[in-house]
Amino acid sequence: MKYKNYLNKKVKRLLKWYKAERIMLWIIAIIGGILTIMGFFLFSCIDKLYIAQRISAMPTTNYAIAQIKGLLAFAYVSSIAFSIMGAMIIGFAVDKLITGKTAYQMASYIKQIDAVSY
Repeated sequence: MKYKNYLNKKVKRLLKWYKAERIMLWIIAIIGGILTIMGFFLFSCIDKLYIAQRISAMPTTNYAIAQIKGLLAFAYVSSIAFSIMGAMIIGFAVDKLITGKTAYQMASYIKQIDAVSY
């Protein structure tokens, strides 16, 4: 009986929060998509900047030029990191959406069986 009460509480909680969880996961997936697009856009736009082309051609004898080259390298790395993070976020959100759907189907089946058994 103790196990059945625990199971009923878990089933009710899952059925109650399923829609809110799906909405939040879709929002997280959209944020991941924005990060991915932003990373690709940043990576493709850095080379097109006139100042980036001029500074990359200069020798690094000046401290300021070396710092700006370091910032350009940081922009490249951050754009790649944004793209990878966005893809990972999308993957994890979709995985959780699929797992949540399966859990919802199992919970509704358990609730249906529980209603029939009384």
